[in-house]
Amino acid sequence: MEIDNAIQQIERLYHSITGKNPPPVGDTPFAPIPPEANAQRFVEDRLNQLLALMNSRQPQPGQTNTWTPPMTVWETEKEVVVSFELAGVPRDAVEVSVVEKLLVVTGRRDEPWGRDNAQAHPHVNERPFGMFSRTVPLPPTTVPDKLAAEMKNGVLEVHIPMERKNEPVKQTIPVK
Repeated sequence: MEIDNAIQQIERLYHSITGKNPPPVGDTPFAPIPPEANAQRFVEDRLNQLLALMNSRQPQPGQTNTWTPPMTVWETEKEVVVSFELAGVPRDAVEVSVVEKLLVVTGRRDEPWGRDNAQAHPHVNERPFGMFSRTVPLPPTTVPDKLAAEMKNGVLEVHIPMERKNEPVKQTIPVK
């Protein structure tokens, strides 16, 4: 039952982010887990497929193609930091949110010649423009309601505090 609930949450997440229902999987709403498969690995693989679909979603009418900003993730004793390279993206064009246990960063980088400038004919363009989206699963020990985001010099850093559980004391006991 826990796996079915997880799948339902993922489907709701997919719908809330994309505005569409998830792609159908066969005749049943859920893909059955083959008995020979590791259930946890099976669900993780499905989640990775869903995240890949969400990151490569097709643009809505009136939107330009999407792109994926490069990111770096590191962890300290107190927090997880997720850093996104967003050169040329204004602060007010970025949205950071947490949906379930996923960090979702979306926004838009406009062309330097302007979206509505029909007279502009760029000769070389190696930078992606338009809508971007990045979804990052958060570790279970993070405290997403206390996250902080800061943008400096074209880099967005999202700081997500972690709560540390009392870890069991580990000691070696000699065998006599």
